[in-house]
Amino acid sequence: MASVFEQIGGKPAVSATVDGLYERLLADPVIAPYFAGTDMDRQKRHMRAFMALALGGADLYAGRDMAGAHAHLGVTHDAFDRVVGHLVDTLVALDVPGDLIHAIGDELAPLRDQIVTMEEERKAAKVLAITRAGAPGRAIRRGCTPCTPGALRRCSG
Repeated sequence: MASVFEQIGGKPAVSATVDGLYERLLADPVIAPYFAGTDMDRQKRHMRAFMALALGGADLYAGRDMAGAHAHLGVTHDAFDRVVGHLVDTLVALDVPGDLIHAIGDELAPLRDQIVTMEEERKAAKVLAITRAGAPGRAIRRGCTPCTPGALRRCSG
């Protein structure tokens, strides 16, 4: 059976997808700041090579692993979902059949855990700033028992 890369039309289809995707990403006020100061020609080359590999094409990707490449960006689940939405919209605009869009999604979905740092979610779930005797301004995790001065050394909250 042909790979997803071959089914969508190979290198020309991946190139068109990447170009269309970045047009959408750079027009999105939430996503565009992630690319501030980025050499977009280089970024597109990396993305073309990565997408080709991820979809079963030639292994020409020589970039960093996904976690390393995105670790410093603070990517949220919302941002990841927006990029996926733009990718789907791009594929639809290029007349890629729905079953292939789903196949592409299946290939790329596992990357969420590598790309999303969840820093925003950790902060939201973790912090209830309180002031306690012996622990001024100490933040505790929801669900923690109240910290005592001796417990602060053991508490990661």
